[in-house]
Amino acid sequence: MKFDIVINFDREKQEDVEVKSDIPESKVREIVDKFFYEKPFADRRKWLTENVNEINLNTI
Repeated sequence: MKFDIVINFDREKQEDVEVKSDIPESKVREIVDKFFYEKPFADRRKWLTENVNEINLNTI
């Protein structure tokens, strides 16, 4: 997946410093897993219902 990732802030120019990155699918999966597995179950469900448009949490 391709992302523009802010890695710093240039104070003189007053703008973000970004890198363009192509993160392999396996790494994206690792990041997503870590994000969710550090949350309690209730927080996982809350995040999903607030951030994913089409999801049925009863079938997962």
